[in-house]
Amino acid sequence: MLVLAQAYQRQYRWHKAAKLHEEALRLAGTPTREAHVRHQIGRRLFDEGRYHDAAAEFEWASDLYRTAGRDRLAEASRQAMTRASEIIGQS
Repeated sequence: MLVLAQAYQRQYRWHKAAKLHEEALRLAGTPTREAHVRHQIGRRLFDEGRYHDAAAEFEWASDLYRTAGRDRLAEASRQAMTRASEIIGQS
């Protein structure tokens, strides 16, 4: 589902990608899977230029990863959040 969402994202078909992301969130089942989906949502929002929303999703993903003990993935999401925040500050 996330692979198809990414394909739509690459085609700038944001609505179709968002619908798949919503479905993936409903099916996530674990904090780690939810974190993965939230990180992917953040990437889509970043690509759309919605940096505030992207930063929020990356932060959420980072928190979920950290509570699940996935420190490396938490750090990657935190770095993505920082980058989105930097772009916001440059605007």
